[in-house]
Amino acid sequence: MKVKQIIMEEQKKSIKANNKKGYQKTISIRFPDGTIVLEQTAIGTFKKCLKKIGLYKVAKFKSILFKGYPLVGLEKRTDGNQKWQDYEDGWYIYSYISNKDKIRVLNRLSDDLHLGLIIKEEHLIL
Repeated sequence: MKVKQIIMEEQKKSIKANNKKGYQKTISIRFPDGTIVLEQTAIGTFKKCLKKIGLYKVAKFKSILFKGYPLVGLEKRTDGNQKWQDYEDGWYIYSYISNKDKIRVLNRLSDDLHLGLIIKEEHLIL
């Protein structure tokens, strides 16, 4: 974890310039094998966690939709000017959702796919 903290120290400067609160909200995810996913932003952690689970596996999970689009899929949402999805490894990840929704989605995936994830909201001090 110390190595990750050192890397994050270097990245904090860019966040601090845009953040008057003095902290950055993110999430951390612990896998049963001991792997911890913790990025400087919740969206970064979210996407990295989905990749570790397997985007193809998450794409099969069709019970969570956002405006009719799955969490992970092959179709890009094109209505409006808002960016809703990120394109990663050939998949569109519906990632521009609130941190509360990211946690809710990850908990649901963990429960339904029997992943045993431990998900926490984090505040990184800048």
